Amino acid sequence: MTLIVPGLRSIDEVDCAYAQDLFQLFQEEWWSQNRSIQNVHSILEASSMTFGVVDESDRLLAFARVLTDYVYFGFIFDLIVSTELRGRGVGSSLMQRILDHPQLMKVQSFEICCQPDTTSFYTKFGFAEARGRMRRVRPNADF
Repeated sequence: MTLIVPGLRSIDEVDCAYAQDLFQLFQEEWWSQNRSIQNVHSILEASSMTFGVVDESDRLLAFARVLTDYVYFGFIFDLIVSTELRGRGVGSSLMQRILDHPQLMKVQSFEICCQPDTTSFYTKFGFAEARGRMRRVRPNADF
């Protein structure tokens, strides 16, 4: 599938062969800079579904992952686009692919954890802030 940006294509499975590329993407952001390459491998192996965008040389330039029961809940994590491609529709295309994916069409509710300055991006896809959510972070968690 070709995206808005010529020379890019979508992939519906990001496996450990892309771990180093994903690790590099995570190094571009303050919220993911502390992730180790071992943890990148773990999230790729443990996620229900992974989505990516690669260039002509098969370098991963955008990524998102989903944890789901395929019926009631889907949680979208780590939507990230390389700084060189931001503002060109790649993130929107990636999000729409997730929401339109045949295996995820029956999921009743999606949630996403995002930074306050990105909420307007997600509202375009029907997301709204929800009350009643709780979170527990382990005191010594290595994020």
